[in-house]
Amino acid sequence: MENKDNLIYELDTIINYLGEYKKALETDDSKFLHDILHDGKVAKEEVDGI
Repeated sequence: MENKDNLIYELDTIINYLGEYKKALETDDSKFLHDILHDGKVAKEEVDGI
């Protein structure tokens, strides 16, 4: 509970991204889906130091 504000922020971020993935799938927007998946890959590589 001492860290709840940070956890709520992170959950909101995850929920937002999931909504974006869902929207791309619902609208058959393969370019948008590709773009957001690519952005996620790049972000992960930056965190991992690749």
